[in-house]
Amino acid sequence: MWLFNTEKYRHNINLKPEKRYSWFYWKWPHKSLSYCSRVFLDLGEDGIFEVKKLRADVGEGYGTLWLRERFLSMFFRRYLQDFTKGESKRGGALVGNPL
Repeated sequence: MWLFNTEKYRHNINLKPEKRYSWFYWKWPHKSLSYCSRVFLDLGEDGIFEVKKLRADVGEGYGTLWLRERFLSMFFRRYLQDFTKGESKRGGALVGNPL
């Protein structure tokens, strides 16, 4: 899982919310992000954006916008469940409604 701070380039990311996913357009995306598994973008007060698909060549994709508190509670709940079970796996899907 990768969580990136977008403070310096937030003005280059435009979100277009739809029913199920939010589309985004990103001027000059970091192409290395398309090789990462489970990418999350910290959008500041807007929340945490989970990137489901990124086409770095054209700078567009889609994903889910999570409220910061919801993201943190689900992440730590998942982490603690894995930790108490003695499992060393990382990642895992966040479950629940994003907003």
